[in-house]
Amino acid sequence: MTTGTTLPQPPPALLSPAFFADPYPTYHALRVSEPLLWDETLRSWLLSGYAEVAAALSDLRLTRGRTAQEEAVILDQLTASGQGHLRPLRKLLWRMMLFSDPPAHTRLRALANRAFTPAAIERMRPRIQALVDTALDAVQAAGQMDVIADLANPLPVVVIGDMLSLPPDEREQFKRWSDDIIAFGARLGADQPGVAERALRSTHDLTDYFRALVAKLRRHPNDSLLSALVTAEEQGDRLTEEELLANAVLLLMNGHETITYMIGNSLLALEPRPGAVHRPRPARPRPTRYRAPRLRARHTFLHRCRAGAHRAPDRHHHGSAADARAPAD
Repeated sequence: MTTGTTLPQPPPALLSPAFFADPYPTYHALRVSEPLLWDETLRSWLLSGYAEVAAALSDLRLTRGRTAQEEAVILDQLTASGQGHLRPLRKLLWRMMLFSDPPAHTRLRALANRAFTPAAIERMRPRIQALVDTALDAVQAAGQMDVIADLANPLPVVVIGDMLSLPPDEREQFKRWSDDIIAFGARLGADQPGVAERALRSTHDLTDYFRALVAKLRRHPNDSLLSALVTAEEQGDRLTEEELLANAVLLLMNGHETITYMIGNSLLALEPRPGAVHRPRPARPRPTRYRAPRLRARHTFLHRCRAGAHRAPDRHHHGSAADARAPAD
């Protein structure tokens, strides 16, 4: 990129705990004043306006993935810099569907869709409903609950564990492993010693476990979604072992963290208007419009290009928690 607004430092609130607690005032300020901003600390462009984000996401010069040649260069750079031990961790992240582009993403998604059918998801409904009912019953006597500790955090651990055939008594360990990899992949605590090393150990432990589990499921399939992924086939194509391992880890990582955030944020979005939850299902507000479970997405430019200064009217509705008071559309 060659033009656009550049500031020596990002707005202080952007990197602070206060930002993550309530990012929407900062988003609003950026959209109004700097919808296209160069962040010197992150060495990235920050796009916050609807028009700018929509244009970027439709631009084929932006990518989430890496070509085989780019991967080889990065792996060689890791080795040259004395970080060759991190190669398995990088390769794991690159094989995840989340970090791929068409046609690789199209292929992975087609195979995953063979396992994640509407019927398979619907079969999980009674189990999930029973887990929620049990969690709510457990706090009835107290007359109050900590939604995160009592429901949002433990619920997805159990559900994802069922999906991946994880032993119940070891699921907290699997969560710790996935948290280590998330911290590395999201560059959380990048300046803290031990983040990469913990993520690397967890990568080895998780992939060793899933490698053995996948082998077992090939011999003895069950009704779990991981077993369906193992046997999924599309026009004679199947997931490789490397792809299975990476996307099993992805399910463990994103399936837990995202759902926890979504449950908590949904209640925050509905809090100003408690009556909204009693509306018929089609008329209820969609909480993710107001509080997203993810606050950023990173893309990379494949080619040098110009960040235009044109400002289109921002006609998109920018939700906040307060907006849940408005009628749902």
